[in-house]
Amino acid sequence: MNSDKNTNRGSVVYLSHASEILKNNPLGDKSVRDLIVYLPPEYDETKTYPSVYALPGFTGRGRMFLNDSAFTPNLSARLDKLINNGKIRPMIVVMPNCFTHFGGSQYINSTGTGNYEDYLTKEIVKFVDENFSTIKDKNSRAVMGKSSGGYGALIMAMRHSDIFGLACSTSGDAYFEHCYLPDIPKAFRAINGNPQALIEKFWNEEAKKGKDDFSGLNIIGMSACYSPNGANFDLPFDMQTGEIRVEIWTKWLEHEPIRLVEKNAAI
Repeated sequence: MNSDKNTNRGSVVYLSHASEILKNNPLGDKSVRDLIVYLPPEYDETKTYPSVYALPGFTGRGRMFLNDSAFTPNLSARLDKLINNGKIRPMIVVMPNCFTHFGGSQYINSTGTGNYEDYLTKEIVKFVDENFSTIKDKNSRAVMGKSSGGYGALIMAMRHSDIFGLACSTSGDAYFEHCYLPDIPKAFRAINGNPQALIEKFWNEEAKKGKDDFSGLNIIGMSACYSPNGANFDLPFDMQTGEIRVEIWTKWLEHEPIRLVEKNAAI
């Protein structure tokens, strides 16, 4: 709740978007998704505004940016304050939902989860530009995110610089040797030879979660994105011994942002 009674508030629009790209995705996830759009105070359709795409982290959905907290303003309240104080210009902020049965999509195309990179770049951006008063230029369209959302922001900036001219990655997944390898021993214990059982535990509200379970789910989710095997996935470690499977880990590294920079530097 914003304590400044004189603050002009923006509005939050909750939309339902039917995706053609996500139809028949391998996990059977919904193709009709919530799409949340923040419009600045005194939004005027006769004017045009820059747009920012806010990508949540692993297990996150767009509406999580609007969660209520006792001492920290949510994204909408923070934007209101910054705009009213003249710290930032009025802007439209888009909060998509790229959640999957495994927890997330990393905002890339995968045979194991679905084509979420195409979903964002080919459907959502077009939909927003058609329905709101955006400046339809890459230099007035930004993408931001934290953790997996930060990874998605990096991917969008590197592979789709014709769409997103600006990007901000906060603690985005990078240097996979440092951000993922430490979780593999925990994942090995949590998965215990049965990835499906661990996934089902997260979908069972009454199931008690162990201290290593989230690490296990994270590695499963990343495997579905980085090392899919058709509609399934390959884990980067041997489920019997915990030993790193070099051929699978190499596939993960092909998605690592620091390495991707060299491939995309000239684009």
